[in-house]
Amino acid sequence: MRPAEVAVQYVRCDEAPAPGPWLAESELAELARWHAQQRRVQFLAGRLAAKELVRELLGQSSVELAAIEIRSQDGRGRGVQPALRVAGQPGPFRLSIAHTARGAVAAASLRPAWGIGVDLVPRDLEARNLARAWFTPAEVQWLAGGRGYGPAAIWAAKEAAYKAAGGGEPFRPRCIQIYPLAGGRLAARLHGPTAGPLVEIYIEALDGHLAAVALAVPVPAPQGAGGGHHD
Repeated sequence: MRPAEVAVQYVRCDEAPAPGPWLAESELAELARWHAQQRRVQFLAGRLAAKELVRELLGQSSVELAAIEIRSQDGRGRGVQPALRVAGQPGPFRLSIAHTARGAVAAASLRPAWGIGVDLVPRDLEARNLARAWFTPAEVQWLAGGRGYGPAAIWAAKEAAYKAAGGGEPFRPRCIQIYPLAGGRLAARLHGPTAGPLVEIYIEALDGHLAAVALAVPVPAPQGAGGGHHD
């Protein structure tokens, strides 16, 4: 079951509109960095999903899509956690966006302090090679038992957990341990430089995909400590 603190919106790539005034200037600049047509369509589908989600959460259907600005690249064109602004002001939600050749999904954390991450993979993704290369021994053993989710869901869970709590460190799949929880839920613990709180993950089916949504709840620092965990 999807946590109450999370909202999700999905848009098919063939529903993505052409670039136009519904995009902010910064978004048009990000789009211009992509030259492959398929990647441009995925970008547009992801932006539409995120903007429609934000407008729905704000409860203001009259808000122009162009007033909802989402930046997901830094000054060098590198991908970063999406930053939301509404009418020029910082938005009240954290966002994450993922896409495939078929569709795009946006997820929002309704609590600004809670990290959010989403990944989207085709339901029939052949992930056995990924499992051999990037899964931990415990994950391989768990999957071999044939219980619960398959390799595609575990790979998506790793990607989502990294987005939620990776803290800008490089993606190291073996440093992200996925655990099964009761009720079909999953959890992840990030080890090494990205060590942090336990991340809870849920999986849902979307238009022939598996979507993994991860939520990282910050852990307060003990009294007297000089700092705390990052999310």
